[in-house]
Amino acid sequence: LPRPGPAPFSRKRALVIGMSAINGSTHALSLLVFPYISDHERLFFTMMLLALCTGATSTTAGHRATFFAYCLPIVGMLMFAWGTNLDVAPRTWAENALPLLIGFYGLTLVGVAKATNKIFVESCQIREKEHHLNQQLQAALAQAQQANYAKTRFLAAASHDLRQPLHTQSMLVATLSLRKLDARSAEIVRLLMESNDTLAKLLDGLLDISKLDAGIVESNKQPFLMQRLVLQHFSEIEGAIRAKNLLPVLLCECDAAVETDPQLFLRILRNLTDNALKFTERGQIRIEVRSDAHFVLVSVSDTGPGIDEAYFDKIFQEFYQIENPERDRTKGLGLGLSIVKRLTDLLGIELLFTSSMQNGTEFGLRLPVVNTLAPARTPVAESSVSNDVFSLLVMILDDEENVRKSMRIVLEELGCRCVEAAATNEALELIEQERPDFILADFRLRGDDSGIAAIQTIRGRWPDVHAVLVSGDTAPDRQREAHDAGIRLLHKPLSLEQLKSELSAIHH
Repeated sequence: LPRPGPAPFSRKRALVIGMSAINGSTHALSLLVFPYISDHERLFFTMMLLALCTGATSTTAGHRATFFAYCLPIVGMLMFAWGTNLDVAPRTWAENALPLLIGFYGLTLVGVAKATNKIFVESCQIREKEHHLNQQLQAALAQAQQANYAKTRFLAAASHDLRQPLHTQSMLVATLSLRKLDARSAEIVRLLMESNDTLAKLLDGLLDISKLDAGIVESNKQPFLMQRLVLQHFSEIEGAIRAKNLLPVLLCECDAAVETDPQLFLRILRNLTDNALKFTERGQIRIEVRSDAHFVLVSVSDTGPGIDEAYFDKIFQEFYQIENPERDRTKGLGLGLSIVKRLTDLLGIELLFTSSMQNGTEFGLRLPVVNTLAPARTPVAESSVSNDVFSLLVMILDDEENVRKSMRIVLEELGCRCVEAAATNEALELIEQERPDFILADFRLRGDDSGIAAIQTIRGRWPDVHAVLVSGDTAPDRQREAHDAGIRLLHKPLSLEQLKSELSAIHH
């Protein structure tokens, strides 16, 4: 009966009513034993059958026809059995009244069945509405997820198309910076590098969002002293604060240890401090660390214009900026706090926030204290890369000629020998005679070819060759593919420091 099939619902309903009638009639036929049992046994028999009728109000869901089909035979036979002279002895008044009481009880059950059916129908209607609402919510969720995925793909594609020419430009400007120039030319090159750096930072914000949306950012939690990490961060940011004629303030007398990813935590602090720098024109920026027996609270506060309470729910959204109507790109794209929110969720850090108009804004990071006698080493600032000449053979694998040429020019300026290839088959011909020291491969090549396939093929010939992927594609899928292949992925535009760092790692 419950299975969907070709039989119409009316036929199934008639079958249920018929089965209910057979069931009730069978139970009613048991009353044929009445002449042969005692009064006490008859009373027990009557109570048992009426209890079954009472239960039928629930088992039939109060459906009128199904309920009547079961109860009418039983109630009718009970009234008949008690109303018939079954004994030789004179009948008492109770025996005479019992058939009427049974009939009255039957009528009462009819009312109960009606109420039960009403409740059942209403519950089915509510359930149907909930099911319909759930379907609508699921459809809306699917649309939202699709829109979010489309947004991520769009950002990745847009940043890829922008990164390609920016990478070429950065390499050429870097080459100029390595040469001896007059003061005027050196100033022009410096301004070009600053402009490229600003644009690269904007694209890096898109890259961070893509990485977090792709779910490939892995945390490496370890215990460390919060004081050391905050002191490192303050030493990095103090100069930038003073350069904007603001007062840098550090209050940090906490010696407690916490356990989280120090690199990602530093990224959160940098984003919060950068955000305070962008929107504070006078006063101070304060970084404070407080602790008690259970928690450490790191706060970053400013004396900026503050945020109206009406915008509290929006500041963590991507691309949302309150005090930037002129779209000043030096203030970023509005991704800093969105990245902070994602990273705190990833690390399980409680993010606190207070702000008031004209009184500034304060963000807090609350972490539990851990007991450790040997805190892990706090990451130190990266050392500057030396200007050594690198005598290395570098293979440049990219399907765009301008990218290959710009990479070759800056690498040759750094003392490297270079070979260029546009596809895997060209690269294989070039490395047959001599092993390259380093492979710089674009992620996407022409057709079905890719940098991953090229590196894996070359490593079949030279297993220990150092290789990295370089790409302007920040799509989550590309991030995940490189991660799964175990090959480091750098993103265009490469800075001169990044390139030197890679060469230095091989050279030493």
